[in-house]
Amino acid sequence: MSFEINDNLLALIYLVGFGILWVGFMTLLAKVTGWSRLYAQLGSHASPQIIGGKQKTYRFVSGYINKTQYKNFLKVITTPYCLSVKAFFPFNIGHKPLVIPWDKISSIREDRTIFYNSAIVKLISPLNDELKLPKKIFLNNEHLPERLSISPTINLHENPYQ
Repeated sequence: MSFEINDNLLALIYLVGFGILWVGFMTLLAKVTGWSRLYAQLGSHASPQIIGGKQKTYRFVSGYINKTQYKNFLKVITTPYCLSVKAFFPFNIGHKPLVIPWDKISSIREDRTIFYNSAIVKLISPLNDELKLPKKIFLNNEHLPERLSISPTINLHENPYQ
């Protein structure tokens, strides 16, 4: 007795298997990076569109949540009330939108490297998480509260006498 698998059935098994692995991997990534914990602790899960007000949107943004890099698949929205970070499909599986009210942010400091100018967003305790986003999001942004102006980081590798 011979058992043969039709090519169509094999393709279907592959697609279903890949989908299950993708969902599992993205959900695990959200847990390991702290994204899902951060989502659970922030409380209000209202969308920035629901909160209202004028908003600035930045698409295909690279950034870090704690120490994990999200390269070119984040959407960042700023409103007068909050900073919102979302992941694009299909990377949003397990990554619910983070809506961070400005009062949950303790500081924003500049972080410069040779190739990349970024801003490190430090959240208040008990969250103690850090988001690293492009500096351009916070420069000349009318939604940014005055108390959160970007503070420069001292770079020990720069020669101040040049």
